[in-house]
Amino acid sequence: MAHVLVDMDNVLFQTMQGFNQKLREMFPEMKVIPYELITDHNFYNLYPKEVHSNLDGVWKLPGFFRGLEPLPGALEALIEIARKDHITICSRPFLDSETCESDKKASIRKYLGREIAKRLVLTRDKTEIRGDLLIDD
Repeated sequence: MAHVLVDMDNVLFQTMQGFNQKLREMFPEMKVIPYELITDHNFYNLYPKEVHSNLDGVWKLPGFFRGLEPLPGALEALIEIARKDHITICSRPFLDSETCESDKKASIRKYLGREIAKRLVLTRDKTEIRGDLLIDD
């Protein structure tokens, strides 16, 4: 039996798609880079510095992470993996958000139930969590 670590953002949930949607809603005049064109893990580098506060505004928005939709098929795949292997959901919280941690916990409970929610670990460094395989974006 393997111990599989699974990230939430862009693996289980549509984080960047939800981010771009909220960015368009909050700042309709701003040019938003489509998710498919984001090639830099630190996508802030793709935006001019004068709009970085807009990007921060989305991440810090109370409830943002709670409102993300699951990626199609991702939750079903996680449940299938959990039937054969031990899973831990590992996610890095956005520390400047007052609700990120509680939002992520609520999303896992909502979509996967309390038993799997007990397997959620929020950490600044996923490499500190012991496992055999990490599924991450």
